[in-house]
Amino acid sequence: MFGDLIILLVMFVLNGFFSLSEMAVVSSRRNRLQAMLTKAHETGGQTTGIETALRLQAEPGRFLSSVQIGITLIGVLAGAFGGATLSAPLAKTLIQIPTVGPYAAEGSFVFVVVVITYLSLIIGELVPKRIALSNPEAIASFISRPMTAFAKALSPVVTLVSKSTEGVLSIYGFTGANVQKVTEDEIRHLIAEGAASGAIEQAEGEIANRVLQLGDMRVSEIMTPRINVVWLDRDAPIDETREIIFLTQNMRYPVRCRDTGRAIGMVRIEDLFVEKMDEESIFEKMVEPLFIPRTSSVLKAMSVLQSENKFMAFIIDEYGEIDGTVSMSEVFFAIIGDVSAHAQTANPAILKREDGSYLIDGVVSVEEIRRLLKLKNLPGHNSGEINTLAGVM
Repeated sequence: MFGDLIILLVMFVLNGFFSLSEMAVVSSRRNRLQAMLTKAHETGGQTTGIETALRLQAEPGRFLSSVQIGITLIGVLAGAFGGATLSAPLAKTLIQIPTVGPYAAEGSFVFVVVVITYLSLIIGELVPKRIALSNPEAIASFISRPMTAFAKALSPVVTLVSKSTEGVLSIYGFTGANVQKVTEDEIRHLIAEGAASGAIEQAEGEIANRVLQLGDMRVSEIMTPRINVVWLDRDAPIDETREIIFLTQNMRYPVRCRDTGRAIGMVRIEDLFVEKMDEESIFEKMVEPLFIPRTSSVLKAMSVLQSENKFMAFIIDEYGEIDGTVSMSEVFFAIIGDVSAHAQTANPAILKREDGSYLIDGVVSVEEIRRLLKLKNLPGHNSGEINTLAGVM
């Protein structure tokens, strides 16, 4: 009888191995497996198990079929073997008890089935799956090769089961595995989880969320409006130009023709030697203007600035009129937040008053107001007609 118990225990452990394998592969994150593979390549570690685990994830049909064959086969064998070998000795013991003697055969069989089911559930299912969830990627890499070998050994049976499964699925309109793509909301959720658990800093999470907004945010929302743009006039006297530069202390300036108001280029202050600057020096250091439609996203504007190797661009409306300017600095502030806002305590752009109301500067973008007040939309925001609070008013 002791030998029979050992055989049953081995069956439970095998069942647990299959359950462990299934849960580890199914719950593994592909990006983590890829990261493990990259690290193994860099350090010269073993890569076969990780590569096999990635293949099992990519094509789970045969793997799941082989796992289910193993679990079902062991479950049937454990029940049959336990019932045949353990219920008879137990019945001989129970038959000697007068109160249960008449029901010894049935009672012993039910008892053995209940015990086998319980042990199979604990040892063969729950414990292995909990273990698999603790470190699914490492376990998936470890079991991938033996499970692949098992599937090959039972290849005809696995093929039959896989094809049968696919046939039944096709009847219900399922043609294959639906590859789930990572969504932006899932990325945001992971960032929030990481910040909450301390895996990443709160500030890092905020920056990552702002980066994800760049594709949805229009460049007109971060630009310097035309009314606030400081221009250098191509035909202005040199003293006037010097005075503008010394008073404003900007890092870059758009250049225009004084008579026509047409934008003709851009200059950076580091390219100018102010103490020796004359009328021609601006023209020599000036770069060709770059124009970006106001409906472009911040991400698109950043890409254009980088590809064109420009430090500033003019934002134009649908009629070709200049609405403002944008630079890489403003893109940078859109990512990290305008650091100047913390210094402008005397006159902040957004001020919350004691009664709960807000005092907001008219140049604040509607996107920033929408996020502040947690509103889905503001009038004219989606149409692209309005970019600042002043436009709403």
